[in-house]
Amino acid sequence: MGLTHLIIAAALLSPNCANVEEAMESIDTARYAGRLEEAMTAAAHLLECGSLDADERITLHLRLATMHDRVGLHRNTRPVEAALRQVLAAEAIARDASPRSRAAVEAAFAKYFYRAEMAGRKFERAEQHAREALRLYAALDDAAGRADAAHSLGLIHLQRGELEHAQMRFDESLRLEEKTHVPRPEMLADYHRHTAFVLVRSGTPELALPHFRKSFEQRLNGGLIDASIFAAISVGATLIELGRADEAAGILDYAVDTAISIDSPVGEARAIGALAEMHEQLDDKEAAAKAYERIRVIGAALGSQSMVEWADEALERIAY
Repeated sequence: MGLTHLIIAAALLSPNCANVEEAMESIDTARYAGRLEEAMTAAAHLLECGSLDADERITLHLRLATMHDRVGLHRNTRPVEAALRQVLAAEAIARDASPRSRAAVEAAFAKYFYRAEMAGRKFERAEQHAREALRLYAALDDAAGRADAAHSLGLIHLQRGELEHAQMRFDESLRLEEKTHVPRPEMLADYHRHTAFVLVRSGTPELALPHFRKSFEQRLNGGLIDASIFAAISVGATLIELGRADEAAGILDYAVDTAISIDSPVGEARAIGALAEMHEQLDDKEAAAKAYERIRVIGAALGSQSMVEWADEALERIAY
């Protein structure tokens, strides 16, 4: 670890009770960079400050919920019970907080249940919470909050295969985001990413590619290193789907290297999977086999039987 990172880490681990906003910004910088354990420890320490009001404590609990969820993404353990515990902790003190914090709790429940209800694809609780968050934010005339809630509803429609409704919600979230004083890179990136998924599922990956590229640029330029991994994979995978595998290597190498640098086995496996498919399309069976063997090792380490089986099937296919 370099001197700069040591200084930043020391600052994060020393709660700045006198300037909570500055401390929160440092935590957000660390979590966006993928230094999740560091950011989570700092947030937990900051919660120990006796001077925090209810809104500040709720914000920290919800940040911790988001970070637990990201760890779950990288380690293949979603939905994350620890994330739900943090949202419940926020809910427990919401009666003493502002209406905006109560709306944020509803939005956080929507995001948690979106993960938890993924298998059934009904999203009944997720939709209920998202709609309540949208109602509360609308009453507050909070454009950013409304954008978040509308986007959550768009994701629910997308997973249900209701593509037209999904795009309407994504477009709504973009219009609301653009009304804020400073549009957030993460929201702009998510708009382009999920619009791209609508286009892919509509059978037009060639139209999706510019949106995937824009999402990657927004995440990278906004310092969202953690999220940039998956944006890069989407760009590479779409190039391969379009028969342009020779253009995919650079961005997929970025995804692999970045996933390794922040210890994201899932990100690494997904990026290597795309590289394996690239090698197959380029008729380099030896390189493809090495990639699938690496995925098998990662899958076994994660306890992901589906990942191991996918790699085994690919290796058997290549052998013929």
